[in-house]
Amino acid sequence: MIKDKIEKIKTANISSILRHFIRLKAHQNKYRGLCPFCDNRKETLFVDDHKSIYYCSEDGGGGDAISFVMNFKDITFDESLNLILSLIGNQS
Repeated sequence: MIKDKIEKIKTANISSILRHFIRLKAHQNKYRGLCPFCDNRKETLFVDDHKSIYYCSEDGGGGDAISFVMNFKDITFDESLNLILSLIGNQS
């Protein structure tokens, strides 16, 4: 069941999920925005839909959509899965 939820999340673009929480701008073939996890006021957060990852060039943090939502909302893995699925319209 958890495996199915993860697979559904992987089919969505990470940028479409992160846009529910932060503003992203197109930058070359990726997206960039302000990192909510560090104090930098520059757009140091990069989002790559092809690799399904985010990365902050300032603090070195990064991961997938699930880890972003877990850290941003300070919620558990399961809560993160369910929140993302509700945002992308695939709640099961």
